[in-house]
Amino acid sequence: MKGLVVQERKVAGRGNHKEKISLSNNSSGTYLVRILRENGQQIKKAVVIK
Repeated sequence: MKGLVVQERKVAGRGNHKEKISLSNNSSGTYLVRILRENGQQIKKAVVIK
């Protein structure tokens, strides 16, 4: 994996948030989605197949 940032967003405010991200403009491959919070981070894997 190259480790390039392909998209970055900030969500303001406290509480629960739902965000949709689109990887439709990206090439086929495996992407890691990193969610940073005040108390740590969470990483999810997304696979794009075209």
